[in-house]
Amino acid sequence: MSTQLRPDTDGLAAVVAQFRALPPEQDRAFEVQAAKIAEHADARLIHQLQQFLAGRLSLPDAPEDEDRIRFCAYFVIATYARRMKEPVWYDALRPYRPEFRSRVLFDHVDSLMLKSQRQWLPSLEAAERALDKLPDHVGVLHNFAEAVVLAKENGCEVTEDQLERARAAVTRAISIEAYPKFYATYGRLEALLGHYDRAMDLVHRAIDEESSDKLDYPIRLADYQTHLTNIHLAKASNELETQLRETQRQLAAAREEFDQVNARVNQSIDELKRESLQILGFFTAALSLTIGSIQILSKQSFADAAMLLILLGGVLLMVYGGFILTIGGLPNRRTPVWLSMGLGALLILVGLIVHHDV
Repeated sequence: MSTQLRPDTDGLAAVVAQFRALPPEQDRAFEVQAAKIAEHADARLIHQLQQFLAGRLSLPDAPEDEDRIRFCAYFVIATYARRMKEPVWYDALRPYRPEFRSRVLFDHVDSLMLKSQRQWLPSLEAAERALDKLPDHVGVLHNFAEAVVLAKENGCEVTEDQLERARAAVTRAISIEAYPKFYATYGRLEALLGHYDRAMDLVHRAIDEESSDKLDYPIRLADYQTHLTNIHLAKASNELETQLRETQRQLAAAREEFDQVNARVNQSIDELKRESLQILGFFTAALSLTIGSIQILSKQSFADAAMLLILLGGVLLMVYGGFILTIGGLPNRRTPVWLSMGLGALLILVGLIVHHDV
């Protein structure tokens, strides 16, 4: 059952008064001022706002702007949960999403909450819907750029068009309002595009311009340092990959050159083997001719010896030529081989004619 405001709910009454003073939701000032309320809120006030949304705490009257006040409470709780990294509040807000779906800033807030819950693609889709509704809203512009960056960093499929739109969005946001976090997001985007030095300069600028008076300053500073570390790692990884590709290219070239040299060496060895066998065959034929000649001359008449020597010479020339062809004579050696075999055939023919005449 709803109860009236009691003395311990003065904080809620004061914040409701602040809600009523907020500008229209579509203005950037609404987001900035509502974020400041969240920035200075404590856990007790956030709990009271959640109780107000649940109907356990109510206003003393029924104002006409109660719907707007309820959305302001929803927005402040979501901002507090995101900035203070207390996701437990997202579960508390989930039942009220249908109630606020028609609000002009709903997709923007929804994208921010989904992003904090590491739901990268749903967050990006909500950010795109918000950008379609409020194309000149600085917070919407930046959130879209950051949603693209987070989706890309976490391995989701992001198109080149989305990257270019993100770059245009964050640069436009900075041109309207040079908020420190915008520079960090811009730097992360530049890192994704391979401009690492530019990226580090932008994140350093975010660190330099961030106010140390904010309650969440340590959290923001830690985030910036994490971004810097990631950019350094990405740069080192890119340089290592470049060196690895160059090394692989050089190894491939060296392997190809080695294969060519090895092929030439093997070819030279094969040629040397063939030439050695040819020389061996030649001397074998010469030795056979010499020994055969001595034996023939010692046992035959001159005419018979001459005829047999002619036949022996022809046969040896034929055998030598066939031997050379069998071991694979080189092309430039083929003509002498055929000449040798032709001469051998001629000698055999002459020997046979002489034998016939005798």
